[in-house]
Amino acid sequence: MQSRADAMESLTDAGVLNDGVDGRTKTERDLDALRASSGVDADLARLKGEMGQTKQLPSG
Repeated sequence: MQSRADAMESLTDAGVLNDGVDGRTKTERDLDALRASSGVDADLARLKGEMGQTKQLPSG
């Protein structure tokens, strides 16, 4: 069953099958995925910057 679910998900992600519950087009899904990943990248960059700032603070 897991193999079948994985195959169905792959076909849906590829745009071959439509998800009856999700009313978005493939383009809208791709844009949402891009927005989500760019948000993660921005958060990671912010956290790395914060870590760099804390390391540079003088301990006194």
